[in-house]
Amino acid sequence: IRLYTMLPTASGTISDWKKALPHVKNLKFNMIHLLPITEMDESESPYAAANLFDVDPSFLDPSDKRSGLEQFEDFVETAKDNDISLCVDLVLNHIGINSNIAKMRPEWLIPDKNEPDSLMRAGCWHMNKWIKWEDLVKINYDHPEETVRKELSEYMKQYAIFWANYAAYTGGMVRFDNLHSSHPGFIYDLIKTLRKKYPDLIIQAEFFSDSNTLLKTASECELNLLLANPW
Repeated sequence: IRLYTMLPTASGTISDWKKALPHVKNLKFNMIHLLPITEMDESESPYAAANLFDVDPSFLDPSDKRSGLEQFEDFVETAKDNDISLCVDLVLNHIGINSNIAKMRPEWLIPDKNEPDSLMRAGCWHMNKWIKWEDLVKINYDHPEETVRKELSEYMKQYAIFWANYAAYTGGMVRFDNLHSSHPGFIYDLIKTLRKKYPDLIIQAEFFSDSNTLLKTASECELNLLLANPW
């Protein structure tokens, strides 16, 4: 795999991505990594989604009257025609603070009485310090009510399948963002589902942990690639 990372927010519209494909191919890349192209929340971070099932309007060609998904599917077809696979980024740990989930299904999110809106923020450790991401709230896969857990898990599973379908169609890959912070039970179940539905799909994970945990998780999850760093 020779992976070319495309930053959608800096690469124009989907029409521009399509025009760039011959250049990417001439550079001898055979796969493009797309950062999340889902509709972005107010922070305009690709990793802070407002809607997990639609393309952000900023990526659309205003002269093209087709929907965002129709424009993206045209790009996917052109990539496949150029023998370029796609790596699609999946964000399963958190979502935008003003997302449709936060507004309509706040019970799907982890509560935090110390926050003004009572929702826990996502974050990361850096140099022994916890950095809180104010635009991201954590998804609650451990909700005490079984019905809520099942609804949430099914919704997030359908999100992953929805975008993995495009990667699989091109013979490509999905990337699990922040796997080290994601819910293990949900992830194991999701990977089984993806393996069954798309047997040839490559699964890559961002995973920062100690070496033993890295090796154990990679084996248990049958990960193909790791963007990893032992702490």
